[in-house]
Parts: sequence; C-alpha cells; structure tokens
Amino acid sequence: MNSFCVGKLVEYDLSAMIHMSSVIVIGKVIDLQEVGNVPHYRSGKAKIKIDQIIKGNYDYRQITVEYYPFFADSAAFQLGVQYILFLKEENNANYYTVVQGYAG
Repeated sequence: MNSFCVGKLVEYDLSAMIHMSSVIVIGKVIDLQEVGNVPHYRSGKAKIKIDQIIKGNYDYRQITVEYYPFFADSAAFQLGVQYILFLKEENNANYYTVVQGYAG
C-alpha cells in the first residue's frame, strides 16, 4: 500500500519540526519519476520504502513524495538514498504533506 505527500525544501529548527510532525519516517528512494514535459512546470515523484517509523503511526510500507525540481527551494531526491521525512497528516488520512517542506 502507498500514500502520497508533497515536498518543498524549507529549513526549520529540528525541535519545531518534530513538534509539527504527526509522523516521522526514515526510508530509501526506490523509484523516481518525472511528471510533465514542460520544463518550468514539471514535477517529480519519489517512491520511498519506509525502513523505520520514528514518531507516530503509519500503516503503509511506502510513501510517494511529489516534488518540484524547477523551484530552487524544492526538495530533491536521488535513487537509493535514505531520507528522513517529517510528515503532517492532512484532512484525508491517505494524504500527508512534508512539514515545512523539509525532507533530508
């Protein structure tokens, strides 16, 4: 099963990010896809295999993070690299956003 979230890069104090997160996971990028063929509006999707849940409850083994490589402050992902994701659950239980956009 898989869930979905959106990522944008913004640096915040670690304790504030932990407090704002409903779920924090460590996972490795297992797939990358570019979406769209217009350079200024393209986005990417990084499929993350979850290795460890640090905070909260998360029922899925994977999460897909949508990111926007066109924007300078967008998160960037590389295949095979492990990341920490600070996630905030939105109204829909299968939709998460990256807390203040940081994924690293």
